[in-house]
Amino acid sequence: MNYVQQMVVGSDWSSTFLFKSGTPSIPVPIVDWTIEGKAWKSHYEWTSLFLTTEEILNDEDEIIPPRLKIQPYIVQAKDIKNDRSLVIGQEVQILIVTLEEDDTFFLGEGTIEFEIRRVDPQPTRPILKFQMVNKKSYVRSDDPQPSQHATKGKL
Repeated sequence: MNYVQQMVVGSDWSSTFLFKSGTPSIPVPIVDWTIEGKAWKSHYEWTSLFLTTEEILNDEDEIIPPRLKIQPYIVQAKDIKNDRSLVIGQEVQILIVTLEEDDTFFLGEGTIEFEIRRVDPQPTRPILKFQMVNKKSYVRSDDPQPSQHATKGKL
């Protein structure tokens, strides 16, 4: 049930993850976890974003919404096509990683690396590492308002 959408510079982006463990694998309850992480452009770690489940203030005292969300989810028929260990109607907790259009613009075109850690319960450890390619935004040449991205958040 891990859904990853294409990342485009200057567009909203999100990805959903379900954590499972054991044999047979079962969903892991993560609702009580404290998690944090970062996203950065490969080979340019100084171009990074802090990922947290809390709102934070930037240097201009603007509130940045949480980029990590843990939320309940009810398994649907579309989810079991790829994962037969789930049951329709089963309640699980999922992690949603979200970047706003300003975030994808800040990170820029290229490979973006993500690392997310569980901070509590202890011990602190990485729970998710992945890479995405942040693609250049293309706008049709006949678009009367070229400042509007063709993929504005929904791909």
